[in-house]
Amino acid sequence: MIKGETQLTAPVAGRTRGPSSGPNPRHWLIAKNGCGRMKVLTINLDGQEAMPVFSFREEAEIFLRFEAGGGWSVREASARELALLLLGPHSSLKMVALDPLPKLCDEGMNPLVSVRKEVFVRALAGDSRGTRVTAYP
Repeated sequence: MIKGETQLTAPVAGRTRGPSSGPNPRHWLIAKNGCGRMKVLTINLDGQEAMPVFSFREEAEIFLRFEAGGGWSVREASARELALLLLGPHSSLKMVALDPLPKLCDEGMNPLVSVRKEVFVRALAGDSRGTRVTAYP
């Protein structure tokens, strides 16, 4: 299920809170540290590489338990950090998987909860044009 890794130079601090409403919602990624850099997990979503983004730490931990090998952990990321990842080291990605299920439970639902990277980045920036997307209800 792990498609690849991309390195980010700045670590993302982890917290245990879930998402918040308002200007600073919480997002969670699966990452690991190596050689002083953070590597972010990407997955294969119907033949396309996608970054899984979670609304709650617990959802990311469940995904991590079933889908990622050793060394990976759950990290919090701000909207700004996510946008920087998607426009920088992950600029080749076309999709973001919102709260994806582990393969064991997927049953074809993950493509339904994915969104184009550009739409997700606009939503992170609060752009009201097009579809408004959040990783949580």
